[in-house]
Amino acid sequence: DLHSIGRENFDWVVKNMADVLIENVHRPRQIEITGNWPAVMQGEPSDKKATSAKRPSPTHQPKPKPKSAAPAPARKPARRPEK
Repeated sequence: DLHSIGRENFDWVVKNMADVLIENVHRPRQIEITGNWPAVMQGEPSDKKATSAKRPSPTHQPKPKPKSAAPAPARKPARRPEK
């Protein structure tokens, strides 16, 4: 957005992206897929840890935390400075 990055930066982005697109047209190259993102985007687990982890169902509610045995000590109210 022109207003969020300023005129000079906006012009730089537009020029450089145009140069990249023109270069891609003149010298096309095959896209190299690296990493595991294609599998992740298709819902496949990215590693063994992900396959063994149980995913909560959409209606899963976390268990309530058990109450501690001893209540927290009462705090004294803050004193106001005398004028």
